[in-house]
Amino acid sequence: MTGVTLVMGSGGVGKTTVAAGVAALSARRGARTLVITVDPARRLADAMGVTIGNEPGPVPGSADLDAAMLDAAAAWEAIVRAHADPSTAKRLVSNPYFRAIAERFPSGQAYAAGEEVLRHAQSGKYARIVVDTPPIEGGLAFLTAPERIRTLVAGRALRVLTGPRLPGRRFIYSVTARPALKIADSVLGGRLLEDVAEFLLDLSAIYPGVVRQSREVEALFASAAIVAVTTPDPGPIAEVRRVISERIGVTDDPGTVVFNRVLPQAWMHASAGLGGSLTSNLTRWATEAGRHDALRRAFASNTGVVPLVIPWLAEPPSTPEGLADLIDATGLVS
Repeated sequence: MTGVTLVMGSGGVGKTTVAAGVAALSARRGARTLVITVDPARRLADAMGVTIGNEPGPVPGSADLDAAMLDAAAAWEAIVRAHADPSTAKRLVSNPYFRAIAERFPSGQAYAAGEEVLRHAQSGKYARIVVDTPPIEGGLAFLTAPERIRTLVAGRALRVLTGPRLPGRRFIYSVTARPALKIADSVLGGRLLEDVAEFLLDLSAIYPGVVRQSREVEALFASAAIVAVTTPDPGPIAEVRRVISERIGVTDDPGTVVFNRVLPQAWMHASAGLGGSLTSNLTRWATEAGRHDALRRAFASNTGVVPLVIPWLAEPPSTPEGLADLIDATGLVS
């Protein structure tokens, strides 16, 4: 059975580096591994020093490691073509409102990523899939995306606007509603109302497939291992605490928390016994190291989760081997 790890956290905390490192270490230990980034930035490619596309491709220097970067629009097109007849699918993928959901809305991107993860998990090709989730809401939007998409496709508002699922209702729409909408659009000077009506009617056609698939994605996320990444700063720490709180509502396992870019505890006493011009500078670094240590201890005390630590590095690793070494030192991957 394929194991899934979701790496979550705010933007700029080193989440992509951690995801790449977890995947690289998993592959080094002999597990066929796929790492997927949902973040529209190309940080995963930069972290590994490779070119990454929508379909998984091998990472040079790591025999058991593949990487992919989600193309949300392409993933949504695949979803529509899987759940709708060819003519409906063609209309949907060319509708500007559908394109907006596919390309611009975080929940739309997250759900498309969920279906991609599910597809790869069901293929049986990989022993582990590591997902670098988008930073929106610290990654919580990723976990709730299946429910949000299900609400959109199956919600009461959509049923009211499109009517009951009756045979021939597109014909009824073409004969009755479309002429009236065309007249209204001619007054407005565009195809606004007609495009919206077409979009809603076609969207409701993919209801059965998307609802069924969304529940499978939801179950996959519920069973996934969670790695929440933060830096020793109040904002990112608050996001991680939200992730833990939401996760406990689903399962008793809150996941693993990683404090990244932590100054060494030894620096807290770096200025002891020294004098001269370096003393004030070393004192400031000692104060900052003490702050990092205090935040980490307070987090453990308040949440009951003892975080793992990745030390501050002047230059983060950019090869699979270096990334694997970084994570191996934390004990994150058992």
